[in-house]
Amino acid sequence: MTTAVAVSEAQSPEAVARREAKAERREADRTAKEARKAAQKASEEAAKAIEEAENRRKGFHCLSAWDGSHPEFKRAVKEMMRNPKSFEHVETRVTPVSDGRHTIMMTYRSENGFGGMTVGEALGSYSNVDCSYSLLSVE
Repeated sequence: MTTAVAVSEAQSPEAVARREAKAERREADRTAKEARKAAQKASEEAAKAIEEAENRRKGFHCLSAWDGSHPEFKRAVKEMMRNPKSFEHVETRVTPVSDGRHTIMMTYRSENGFGGMTVGEALGSYSNVDCSYSLLSVE
């Protein structure tokens, strides 16, 4: 008899309604959790896109992550040296994009004609689109 009473209580309209309500709450919680995850992912992607756009505006997309130099610009300056093996990159500075180009200033050390080390600067510009450069002066 007790089993029959338990079975009938489990199949009562109130028990069925409670189970359905509980299942609906679980489904709503799962849906809300998925929506929060999607919103967070969209927010992170938007922040990343904004950061990439800012880096592109500043010209960082053309610079080496290793030492901050513009690789092709650095190579061109190095090839102009009397002793290219003595070339040491010190720093590279760039201006924000203006008319599709960035101004680039690179400081370097190299050996002079007497064997001593001197600090020099190279000035140029490069394209924001394809990173092609123009070497303007080397001191």
